[in-house]
Amino acid sequence: MRNDLPKIILNLTNFLHNSALTKLNKKINLRLLYQDERFKITKPITGNVSIKKEQKNLVLIGHIKTEIMTCCDRCLKEINLKIKTQFERLLNNMTNANNEIQLSKNNQIDLFPIIWEEIITMIPTKILCKKNCQGLCPICGINFNQKTCSHYKKIKQKPKNPFSAL
Repeated sequence: MRNDLPKIILNLTNFLHNSALTKLNKKINLRLLYQDERFKITKPITGNVSIKKEQKNLVLIGHIKTEIMTCCDRCLKEINLKIKTQFERLLNNMTNANNEIQLSKNNQIDLFPIIWEEIITMIPTKILCKKNCQGLCPICGINFNQKTCSHYKKIKQKPKNPFSAL
């Protein structure tokens, strides 16, 4: 993860040592100026994160939403993609097993890497402006969603199956 990304530090010392407290809530409202070659965050990252005591464990529950601007993988049209996710993680101050987040020695946790991971995993691997996006002509670059060119028929023809003669 990049070093210039923010931290959302939550100190759990009082929460851990006060048996009367069973739940801790944190509202998230983070305006982040982030852009890379794949996407740009266009709306603040908002939501809630709660930490609950369940027996000897701490459970982190989150609801996060934001919006990113990216490009269609076929026609390169800019599109806005809404990201909305819910997640649950086990917090542990002893070990760091699968899907567990380890607390620091001073009972602090940085929520941002968890939130960032959730946002990144919600971005589809294949981003399309619409399901039936036709893409660009590989010869002249025209957007087939808007018009066709003289290459369209050649490109859209299905190649002959070499095994059809068998």
